[in-house]
Amino acid sequence: MFKNVTQAYDFTDATLEILIMLLGAFILGWLFCKIFCGCSKSGAVADDGQVDDLTVIEGIGPKIAELLNNGNIYSYKALEGTAVSVLKGILENAGNRFKMHDPSTWPKQAGLAARGKWDELEEYQDFLNGGKDKA
Repeated sequence: MFKNVTQAYDFTDATLEILIMLLGAFILGWLFCKIFCGCSKSGAVADDGQVDDLTVIEGIGPKIAELLNNGNIYSYKALEGTAVSVLKGILENAGNRFKMHDPSTWPKQAGLAARGKWDELEEYQDFLNGGKDKA
């Protein structure tokens, strides 16, 4: 029934090819996550574990702040370092209710907040219209 059970397993070219393909699939999956899921630019929690009130940013309310937190964006510093495309992806994945929001000014606002430039942030927000650039 079993042929040479005691014989050592011999890696054939086909087995090696399968292992290489599995490794390639793993690497491609990892790259896909980094590029399209924003894993590398999501801005995860700041090194010091800082959690900021993201609703200070014009255009972000409590529900959107919760979505950002679910995307591992908890701080102004993290929001500043997140690509607008990643922010748009978070909003789009949350459904039609959130697709209409424009996050293009959020990183800039977050950068000002992260540096404690509250007067400049307030000035910039006075220029904005619902978080969108008037220009």
